[in-house]
Amino acid sequence: MPPDAPDAPWRAPGSADLPRQVVLRRAELAAETILRATAVTHPPPELFARIGPRPPAGPDGAAWDDAVIALAIYHARHQPDTAPHDPGPPPGATPDDRHRDPWLRRHDQATRLADTWSATLPDQARTRFHSPHEAVPRHRAIAGLHALLEGGHHLDHLQAALAAEPSADIRTGAAVLAHRVTDLCTTAGLDATLYELPAPATPQQEWNTVTRLLDTAETNHLATQPTATLLAERRTLDDQLNHPTDAARTHASTRTHAAAVARRTRLDAALERQTTRAFLDATAEPADYLAALLGPRPATGSAVTAWDEAAHRVEHYRHHILGLPYGTPATADTSDPVRRALGDRPADPTAAHAYDQARQPDFDINPPLPL
Repeated sequence: MPPDAPDAPWRAPGSADLPRQVVLRRAELAAETILRATAVTHPPPELFARIGPRPPAGPDGAAWDDAVIALAIYHARHQPDTAPHDPGPPPGATPDDRHRDPWLRRHDQATRLADTWSATLPDQARTRFHSPHEAVPRHRAIAGLHALLEGGHHLDHLQAALAAEPSADIRTGAAVLAHRVTDLCTTAGLDATLYELPAPATPQQEWNTVTRLLDTAETNHLATQPTATLLAERRTLDDQLNHPTDAARTHASTRTHAAAVARRTRLDAALERQTTRAFLDATAEPADYLAALLGPRPATGSAVTAWDEAAHRVEHYRHHILGLPYGTPATADTSDPVRRALGDRPADPTAAHAYDQARQPDFDINPPLPL
């Protein structure tokens, strides 16, 4: 195809004859790489109030990095009208979002071509085509189809070319498709590897990713806070959400209400994480109140499972109802094992039910010795 043909891909000057969309996508990815290197060293100071300082290492540190980087990239690419530490409201999704982006439009067309071709495969080969086992050749084939479409080849011509050879006996569909597409690219003088780049996301997809990562980093930070602090805020939010004022019912407060619900969810997740950590500590070295209430942890058999379940119920009640961390007695100056572990039975019916469940070990803590 001559370079001045109507369907020929525009090529950027000085880009060594690379297709324009490849140049632009590479530039985007290069900018992201720079942001990844700088975002974690200079995050917005206001962000610390939500996700805290960077954890020193481990999965929590990686989650913190991911959230800060994703937020910086989202702001750089979409420039929402919000402060740098806030992704703002969801931008919304429309059916045209993917069509407006030239890379996504071609990528989606290439994906549909591959899916249409795979529909003619035998059942087992078709299932395998869409599985992770064939992800690499499948992505290579889609990149090649992307190159052909960007090179001016029409959808119907490509579909006919792919269908020209039989597919009834194919077992590894993605590899076969990648081979056929590579042959088409070679004939057309196209380099399919140029299009083996990660596809961009739509604004709504990126917003979803940013908010999910920020939520994870926030939950990780909350889980490091005192249990009593988490429970106090949880109860304050409960009161606000269960007894809304007239002002809270207005349309203007919808986002505030949604933020409160989301915050409560993250507080629950943080309390549950602390509960799990306490339970793991209990299985290794039971606190004195657990040993007094449940007896020593059995060494083997079904009694181990029963003891573990009972210990988890106790710690769940202590964290979610009493706001007590692991190792702190509910009542220190008592010899009653129930009161030492759980305190007094509360008047609230829901809390009282949880108390009753926690105090019942559901197994004999003093089994008879074998004769």
